[in-house]
Amino acid sequence: FPVTIEVNEILKKTSHATATIQLISPTYAINLTTNSQVISQIINPENYEIRYTGTNYNPRVYYIRIPNQTYTTLNLYLLNSSESEWIQTQVYDQSQLPIYNATIKALRYYQDTNNYQIIAMTRTDTQGKSNIDLIKNTIWYEFIVDYQDTTYLITTPALVNTQTNQMSFTILTGTDIFSGYQYYTGISTLLTNTSSTNTISATWNDPTNLISGARL
Repeated sequence: FPVTIEVNEILKKTSHATATIQLISPTYAINLTTNSQVISQIINPENYEIRYTGTNYNPRVYYIRIPNQTYTTLNLYLLNSSESEWIQTQVYDQSQLPIYNATIKALRYYQDTNNYQIIAMTRTDTQGKSNIDLIKNTIWYEFIVDYQDTTYLITTPALVNTQTNQMSFTILTGTDIFSGYQYYTGISTLLTNTSSTNTISATWNDPTNLISGARL
């Protein structure tokens, strides 16, 4: 199935960055280089880890399951290393035990489209820790934490202004009355209201690409 990948400079959003890209799956791996708008490859529908970087950019990674469909478009974003700081993230369960292999997605707000877009991802190690490069104090971020193909947390938008360059997330992995339903669907939503601008934003997250749209 064809996949199109576009890599942009995050601060300019529409300026295409020269990048090297690795597509890795259990059955497939390829190295790519692009200095233009898009590249296309025919790949199998399965889980992929996409590693990408460029000169003067911090390396980043993107996790996705390419669905069994005719066409997939991915928008990836690189952040100049002079503009960002590495933030250590930690994910714990309700007993404060570290969560291994949890995926943390950082979403940034873009005023021109009035929505949040995934600009960076990371996955935790055996100690529940990982690192992600972000801009502190001036950019509003939203964070999504997925674990075992289920979304457990969607944060409210906030500035990253930690003095220790560390952030922690706690997710409730215990059983509740809705646990079976959440595990089966893996879909999470968040509705926020900004009174200063009289806008309502709806965010939905589908870590396994089960749906193609949502309705309020």
